[in-house]
Amino acid sequence: MKRRILRILPWLAALALSLQVAWASAEDFRLTEFWELDELTDTITPEGWEVLHDWGISGWTDESLIAVTPERFLKTVGQAFLRSLRQPMRMLAALIGMALLSLLLSGIQDIQNSPSVQPLFGAVSVLCIAAVLSSPVLGCLHTVSDLVGDVSVFLAAYIPIMAGVLLAAGRTASATAYNTLMFLGCEGAALIIRSAVIPAAGILLALGVTGAVAGNEHLLRLGKTMRRTASWTLGLVLILFIGLMTLQTSVAAASDTVASKSAKYLLGSLIPVVGSSVSEAVMAARGCLDLIRASVGALGILAVAAIFLLPLLRILAWYCVFCAGSFLCELLDDRALRILMDSFASGFGLLLSALTAFAAVSAACTGLLLATGGGA
Repeated sequence: MKRRILRILPWLAALALSLQVAWASAEDFRLTEFWELDELTDTITPEGWEVLHDWGISGWTDESLIAVTPERFLKTVGQAFLRSLRQPMRMLAALIGMALLSLLLSGIQDIQNSPSVQPLFGAVSVLCIAAVLSSPVLGCLHTVSDLVGDVSVFLAAYIPIMAGVLLAAGRTASATAYNTLMFLGCEGAALIIRSAVIPAAGILLALGVTGAVAGNEHLLRLGKTMRRTASWTLGLVLILFIGLMTLQTSVAAASDTVASKSAKYLLGSLIPVVGSSVSEAVMAARGCLDLIRASVGALGILAVAAIFLLPLLRILAWYCVFCAGSFLCELLDDRALRILMDSFASGFGLLLSALTAFAAVSAACTGLLLATGGGA
């Protein structure tokens, strides 16, 4: 009899702890009551917190998740995009003025039948536009580099917390797969962007200025070929990684489900009298931990989206303006400026593709974990 009581005592202690967690979760759920999240909070950039506050997220609570609505999300994105367009639109106005001046000069010289200096004026206009664009373009390249570093720092603090939540919920296989693949994917993506994508974008911009000054469209074609190759490579790597993550997450979720049901059966069978009650209590406690898992995952996805949003919209605004500038220069028959705008659009398109892929790797993997990890 004493042996049976000693065997039951640990399970009764686990039951009391489970009920305490369940009561705290049901009464007022705050992640900070279970985990120290100060270091994770400090890794979110000021711009990220600005976006989160606009979405109604002020802390790590379930109320913050409920506060996020499609109206708030779209309103924040629209306002941020309009703010990002201010400086590019001023550049576009200067570009249109330069193209109109070049067109006027060409018309005057055609009337006077004098030797045209339009090629010289085109080269000078390209150098002037390139000088005006040098500061914001270099600023965008630095922004991309800083963004990659900020996201890497956040994920380095977030991934162990998410893996710890999975371990506490008894999902050991999911925790192992998530920790390994997320670190591998995010660090690999950050390394590729820093060591390959940013230098390639700089090469595209340099080819654009050289080709526009020299009037050589072969350099423009070379730049477009580089951009297509890099974009296809990024897409292929992203598809392979998401496929591997989906496979690993599905297998891990199935393994955790089998382990959970086996543990429930053993608890109900081996503990006399109160075995079924203890097993149900453990499953209830695990349900509370699954609530924490879903909240941590959702807040992590929102934090990553907030960190990415403003820099990504700035890059998108410049890309749209460069595409519009290329179209307008084509209408105004300014070949040199069109080559310049096409090359800059290719460079910023490459940056946009790389950042989108990085954001997909950072957020989609957690989303897959939440989608496939809901089994008992």
